[in-house]
Amino acid sequence: MTKLFRDGSLIEAKELAPRQLDALSDDTRQRIIRYLAENPSYPRQVSRDLNIPKQRAYYHFNKLEDAGLINQFKIEDVSGGSAEFFEPSSEAYVFDTENKLKEEVSWRYDTKARDFLHVGENQKDGSQSFVIAGSPDQHGPDQVKASDGHLAGEIGLALGNYGAGAFETRLDTEVMNTKEFGNNMILLGGVLTNTITKKFNQEFEARFEGEDFPYRKIETPEETYTKGEIGVIAKAENPFSEDSWIIMVAGIQNRGTEAAVKAFSDLENLLEDWEGGGFYCVVEGLDSDGDGKIDSYKVKER
Repeated sequence: MTKLFRDGSLIEAKELAPRQLDALSDDTRQRIIRYLAENPSYPRQVSRDLNIPKQRAYYHFNKLEDAGLINQFKIEDVSGGSAEFFEPSSEAYVFDTENKLKEEVSWRYDTKARDFLHVGENQKDGSQSFVIAGSPDQHGPDQVKASDGHLAGEIGLALGNYGAGAFETRLDTEVMNTKEFGNNMILLGGVLTNTITKKFNQEFEARFEGEDFPYRKIETPEETYTKGEIGVIAKAENPFSEDSWIIMVAGIQNRGTEAAVKAFSDLENLLEDWEGGGFYCVVEGLDSDGDGKIDSYKVKER
């Protein structure tokens, strides 16, 4: 057995021998084993569901069983007769060419960052994980257009580096329409441009304050910030689901959001003193090389 990284989790995988590769070279057998991974069953049922002639289904089952790719795990009475139920012999299969890696894998297995992002945890209520960006169209109470959606790609890259790949990107207008509020969510952008950030803003210990447009103030238990380059990363429990969480990555202006996204890529450094639960970190974006763009940040408070 070896390990395979899939959807944010390490799972057991069986290394394929040449004869097993040969058994899986047939498209029908691939369809069968994928079906059994989701629905352990017996040949006759599989032949019906996949529209395979019954005798051919038995033939392919025998090939897969002989190759050690599926196992019989029970016998049950079905329609007046007995049926042998099969399931795959492993959660996944791999073929290792044993070629040396030309470059180091960029995935950073940082325990605190993975715990912070709940990598590999299965949600009890079946909720999903979203990165939610503001819509580029006019929307919300202030009829504004978000211009930071491109930063969702940087968030996604950071998540991939920490092994948290199972996030979908959604627009705030989509989530507001479907009311999928009980999911794990990373909220990109502040209350002006992201209506989901506005909805959950009061849940965070560091949050946007003030009722007046354009909401350029972030308050923490220690300080009030108004500078446009100020950004914040904050985490809280999701009030719509006890098994879910929300993270805000936002700034007072776009430059502040850019700073927060830069900081999000360095979670392992920001989380040195984090011991679980809620969290916030305030950062200030810096233009270190003088080209007018935010390229680094400094921590102001955490």
